[in-house]
Amino acid sequence: MNSFNFNQINHQIQLIMIKILGFVLTIAGGIGLVMGILGVFGSMEVGMSPWALGILGIVFFFAGIGLLKNQKDTDQN
Repeated sequence: MNSFNFNQINHQIQLIMIKILGFVLTIAGGIGLVMGILGVFGSMEVGMSPWALGILGIVFFFAGIGLLKNQKDTDQN
């Protein structure tokens, strides 16, 4: 009888979702960081404080990098 291991499939889906979230946070953080730096030096006008964009960009960027860096690709739990 052929049976699927649903726990292993769920684990693989969770790994993929964490990688996608880490990638999205890293890209959003990079964009926020660039916009914040350009706003601080006056070459770009944004709708909010450029310092807030820069700080949020740093936070999102390092959160995304942390998710991607600490992600294990092994099948061991």
